[in-house]
Amino acid sequence: MDSFGDDDRARASAAKLDLEISLLGKNGSSEVVLLEAPSEEHLRTTHRRYFETFASLKANKTAQKQAAD
Repeated sequence: MDSFGDDDRARASAAKLDLEISLLGKNGSSEVVLLEAPSEEHLRTTHRRYFETFASLKANKTAQKQAAD
């Protein structure tokens, strides 16, 4: 994960493109995204799937479903 300031949008876009090009043909499971938020903590809350494993996301979903029942 890289962080960029508010005035670095062009540099962030260029870095994203460079990373996407470097990953071409290496594997099909990588996703390169640019996200904007007031803080990293906010990103980790609103975009958990980028920071947690599939197993932990599934466990949290199961726990939420059980709590609702």
